[in-house]
Amino acid sequence: MLDVGSHILYKPLPCRIPLPGFESKRFSVSQYEEKERLLLRNLCHVLGAKFTEKLSRNVTHLLCKFTGGPKYDAARTWNIETITADWLHECVRQDTVLPCDKFRPRMMSAEDKDTCFFGMTQHQNQGAHLGSVEFPSQCQVDSQGPAMGGNQTKGIRML
Repeated sequence: MLDVGSHILYKPLPCRIPLPGFESKRFSVSQYEEKERLLLRNLCHVLGAKFTEKLSRNVTHLLCKFTGGPKYDAARTWNIETITADWLHECVRQDTVLPCDKFRPRMMSAEDKDTCFFGMTQHQNQGAHLGSVEFPSQCQVDSQGPAMGGNQTKGIRML
């Protein structure tokens, strides 16, 4: 659990609000725990960006810790930027939209796999057998008919 003062949202932001350049960005998130997901969503909104839990072709950036997993793979297939939350934090610190290259997700280590597995709820563990072996989580694929732009799209939502 995060302590007050340990997250960028718990103190005044050292950047312009909204941050110029974020108005056109749409974020989704994967591989972060629920509290961090909520904080990331709130930070995206404060900065002027849109946020959605469901990954679709309309998303411009996927916030994730590691390479691999259903959302990450779909984002790469759809040419969606994949970055860590550190990119958002550094954009705030520098008061500008930074290049994404230095903030790419890393490969998951054996220690990371153990931590991710034991940090899950029983409900998520039950879904692990159906999802990715590397990312034991429940994955839901949604098809919601025509999306913006009139194209049929499928979205992926990690639960």
